[in-house]
Amino acid sequence: MNQKKGKALLVVLMLLISLIAQVSPAMALGDVVINEANFPDANFREFVKKYDKNNDGVLQQSERDDVDSIDCSEQEIADLAGVEHFTELFFLQCYRNKITKLDVSKNTMLEILVLTSNQITEIDISQNPKLENLHCSKNQLKALDVSNNPKLISLHCSKNQLKSLDVSNNTKLRSLECSDNQLTKLDVSKHPLLERIDVANNQITEINVNQKPKLRQLYCSNNQIAELDVSNNPFLDIFDLDNNQITEIDVSQNPKLRQLYCSNNQLTSLDLSQNSELDHSETRLSNQSYPTPLISKWKDGFEFDLSGIPGVNLADILEVNKLGGNPLPGSASYDPDTGILRIGSDEPVHKLIYRCDVKSPIAEITTMDVVISLIYKAVVRLDPDNGIDPPQVIEESGEIRAWGETYSYALPDCTFAAPTGKAFKAWEVDGNELQPGEHIDAKEYTDIKALWADSSTSDAEATTDSESGTPKETGQSKPEMTPSKSTDSQQTAGKIGTILPWLLLLVLTLLVAGILFIVLRKKKRT
Repeated sequence: MNQKKGKALLVVLMLLISLIAQVSPAMALGDVVINEANFPDANFREFVKKYDKNNDGVLQQSERDDVDSIDCSEQEIADLAGVEHFTELFFLQCYRNKITKLDVSKNTMLEILVLTSNQITEIDISQNPKLENLHCSKNQLKALDVSNNPKLISLHCSKNQLKSLDVSNNTKLRSLECSDNQLTKLDVSKHPLLERIDVANNQITEINVNQKPKLRQLYCSNNQIAELDVSNNPFLDIFDLDNNQITEIDVSQNPKLRQLYCSNNQLTSLDLSQNSELDHSETRLSNQSYPTPLISKWKDGFEFDLSGIPGVNLADILEVNKLGGNPLPGSASYDPDTGILRIGSDEPVHKLIYRCDVKSPIAEITTMDVVISLIYKAVVRLDPDNGIDPPQVIEESGEIRAWGETYSYALPDCTFAAPTGKAFKAWEVDGNELQPGEHIDAKEYTDIKALWADSSTSDAEATTDSESGTPKETGQSKPEMTPSKSTDSQQTAGKIGTILPWLLLLVLTLLVAGILFIVLRKKKRT
């Protein structure tokens, strides 16, 4: 019986195998059918059909092994699932698609991976130790781990959301682009082979490029770098440090420099005498701004000393103008030998530009403009207007930093001698009469004039208490209501008249009580 059942099962199994063989083409172990299960994305599924050489709808192992390079860029692909079946890939390029995730863990032979301009949020390349070129710019990466990719030569990961990047294990790097991220620091101290560095548009405060003798291009604009030494980069060709906080830069050891961009920094001087290959159309030196304002001193006018500006050689200052390049007011003068700028009180200048010689051998590159802010110590001039005393000029500690800004100044007591027959009346400020102790809004330079009045008129208006020093009203005073003695007597009599009846009643009550006490005592004895 069991033998019959076994034979029956064997017959059924053989029929099934025969049926499958008739319906489906022959498939060897490892063959991959080109269907939705293996290639979910319709566009990528259509793309890989070109590797099906015998057009049987199946990618045999031999067909897949022949594929060592895939370029499926700009194909509207959203999912690259199925690429893991191509294990011999050394080149994969899929830029400008809609890919959000990618698994290349099975593609261990990869040397070049280009994923630029997709929507990838994360990628694991820890299983790709042979990777030499990784270009994943313009994605949505928040982290990138390249610690297991020691052979990397080129790493481009710009325009992502990276807050940190560790390339300490990638000492063979020649090109590193990580601009337009959120990096605050980047250590490239172990990378002597670097030829190109692009860290622009981050929040980096420092970068060390000292041990990079092959460096040719350095882009670090739009950061927060205050110091940068390029003296050990003799082949530097392009140097972009626009929009930083650089106070000085030495390019005398960069004779091959062709393009120099250093606008919007804090340079006070620049020497380009050793840079004869500069292209004037690729050189920007504008909008330098010295960060520390100069503070005025008063010496019959406002004085500012340019000689104290760090890095400035007075001999290199060719001219000094107002902001915008307009000439200084007529009351101003600049002494090129001392660096002293004098400005009169009639037209204060809050920002100036000095133009300095950059000693360039290129005819089109001659000068650099530096903007400096000026701060005025508030100055008041007390005019006695008495024909006796000279005016008194007082330099206050208050600082005027911008147009429209003022300093609160308390008007002093008048110490000027009064003209004959006159007495001090008030201070006149902008047509208003004010008294000592009152506060005014002082400007860079404020005129205050003493007003005098006839002494008789002044006495009639106000007299001064010799003891307290405070003014007291004169003329007929209002009668004060002082209580008289008769009024006091009347008030006292009224009070007595009110109390007396009550006193009499009390005495009478006590008298009656006494009599009753005596009578009761006698009765008790009898």
